[in-house]
Amino acid sequence: GLDKNMSLARGSAHVPVSVVIPCYRCAETIDRALASIAAQTAKPEEVLLVEDHSADAGLTLASLWQGQERYREKLKIRIIALEKNSGPGEARNAAWEQALCPYIAFLDADDSWHPRKLELQHAWMSHHPEVDFCGHATRQIEQDEVPESMAPEFSVTYIAKHALLFSN
Repeated sequence: GLDKNMSLARGSAHVPVSVVIPCYRCAETIDRALASIAAQTAKPEEVLLVEDHSADAGLTLASLWQGQERYREKLKIRIIALEKNSGPGEARNAAWEQALCPYIAFLDADDSWHPRKLELQHAWMSHHPEVDFCGHATRQIEQDEVPESMAPEFSVTYIAKHALLFSN
């Protein structure tokens, strides 16, 4: 489990994290992703929504503007609109180039996070400066299910650099 002194106080201020969300035709799912960020016990400094030139007559872009307005009290959201569709990798890279924080957290537009994800992950990374990046297990849940029921306990497994070439 997490050492108690590594955990942040509930409702604490922001952590120096830029959340990056590639968005392609995500009007139906982006609100759940944003709601899970707004529910974090440690809020990120910024959220970068990258509209990957969705072919949906502006529906995705409109949903991003709505999300920015809906969560403006809790989150600093920036929208980056790409001029051509390039896929999620390019969308992530475009946001990474504009990110202002030392930590980057990736979230897909159709996924959501446990409310303590940023609190726990930032605390762990802060206490392990020798680590360049980390990840965690995932679980598939129903569309209306909230990931709060997942236990926030975790264990650490180090993975060799060359192993990442074959699996992530």
